[in-house]
Amino acid sequence: MRFIWDDLNIAHVARHQLTPAQVDAVLDAADVGWSVLEDGRILIEGSVEPGMVRVVVVAVADDAGALYVITAHRIHHKRRRSPPWNR
Repeated sequence: MRFIWDDLNIAHVARHQLTPAQVDAVLDAADVGWSVLEDGRILIEGSVEPGMVRVVVVAVADDAGALYVITAHRIHHKRRRSPPWNR
């Protein structure tokens, strides 16, 4: 699995004081979790430097394993989505 970056989403996460490298690190976080939202978007959360990060992505139809980043932002650990993950 990998995140797809372009100028638009790089600028968007920068407004949330995150870099693509910080967001990419969520996929390798020891406590990474994900769930599929009702509208088909995928929510991924994990602890990375600078803390807990939530990433919202959509699957890229013509590229298996590729996820386009819609947004990413830091969250307080108490605001993390409740397990079970992988719903």
